[in-house]
Amino acid sequence: MELYGIKTMENKRFISCIVLLCLMFAVAQAQTDSISSNTEIRNDEMGVFPSLVDSTSVTHFDVEREKSMEKVWKHRRRYFNIAYGLQTLNNKQTDLKSDMAFSLSMGRTFYLHKKPIAGLLKFGLDWSYFDINFAQYPDLETSENAKPLPSDVEIPDLGIMQLEAGMSLGPSLTINPVDRLKISLYFRVTPSYSLLLQNHEIYHHYATFFNAGLTVAYKVISLGIENRWCGNTPYDGVSLTRIDNIYDADGNFHDPFDSFGVKMKTQTIRFFVGFRF
Repeated sequence: MELYGIKTMENKRFISCIVLLCLMFAVAQAQTDSISSNTEIRNDEMGVFPSLVDSTSVTHFDVEREKSMEKVWKHRRRYFNIAYGLQTLNNKQTDLKSDMAFSLSMGRTFYLHKKPIAGLLKFGLDWSYFDINFAQYPDLETSENAKPLPSDVEIPDLGIMQLEAGMSLGPSLTINPVDRLKISLYFRVTPSYSLLLQNHEIYHHYATFFNAGLTVAYKVISLGIENRWCGNTPYDGVSLTRIDNIYDADGNFHDPFDSFGVKMKTQTIRFFVGFRF
């Protein structure tokens, strides 16, 4: 009987061990399946393995995202700006402020990389292939901004009109924080032909302008502010009164294209509204 009892107890212990091992195996298998399932889902979200989620919905999401990115970055790269300016024209003898100033510019942004950095910003190259600026000043003798001239200094009156035409090129940084809102910072170099007209005298010369500005655009409409400046420009002159009378009464020739050597600085603050297309 003792032997039978001992064997019975050993059998019960053996069966208990088997049952315990089976339970441990089942729990381990369940945990393995759970980890495997989570890993497959994560890999699917990262695009590594076939999706456990409906592939149709994922494809639709990607297509919509691409369309949204295309609307933000691939369209509306061209711009047309109309600006009102506050312009000054000065040298050592005089300082004039414009009665009015306005400008028109048209150009395009070329982005230097296809995908936006961090999903929201791109570096680009701005080319403004049309930039024209006009300003009108009060007469030097009646201007409240004009400085008194020394009696021994003779300079031509520059109190009528100023016109520049050129094109600009420079780097830009565009940020897309939300939806189709874009904020751009830019710097451009603008080679220009500059013209001053005062009474019967015309002054002209090549001038290099620099433009730095900020633009905020949403879809078609944009608003911006820009600082535009130029260093000393040595204007050459022509007197219109000499064109029809280049010989005086004594028969002496007077060249109407004598250089007057006027050096002037120009600076403009532009406030503009633009249209992107």
